[in-house]
Amino acid sequence: MRNRKFPVAYFQHSPDELIRVVCFGDAETLAADLFVSVEQVTRWREGAEAVPFAVFAWLRERGAKALTEAWAPFDGFTLDRGRLVSRQYRAAISIEDVMMLREYRLMPDLLAKQADTIERLMKERDFYKAQCHREAKFGMMVNRLFK
Repeated sequence: MRNRKFPVAYFQHSPDELIRVVCFGDAETLAADLFVSVEQVTRWREGAEAVPFAVFAWLRERGAKALTEAWAPFDGFTLDRGRLVSRQYRAAISIEDVMMLREYRLMPDLLAKQADTIERLMKERDFYKAQCHREAKFGMMVNRLFK
């Protein structure tokens, strides 16, 4: 095998774009963003290993100023420090938000259950408070009778 000095990929791509997204930028930053070692980035850059499509696609979108039409629901969002940012909606989506989607969906149900519990506890409190006043009142009457 000959010693390559440029990245290689086994999917349909533009070689210029592959070189642009893989070779430009700091290797340590790319490795940290991709959660791989610096050696892995170096192997991709030198062509010792083929660049996976997922890495190529992520790096291509990362380098773009805004998401393309392929990301239709997020059209107009930009990538900024690992978050999808929308100027139109004045909102940003981070990976933590995506990881919490299940909990976000459960929140309305949880809030309704908590409200019901609080309401039930307030009714019970009111009942026992009134009951204590009644018992104290009758207790005082009994004490007056049997002095």
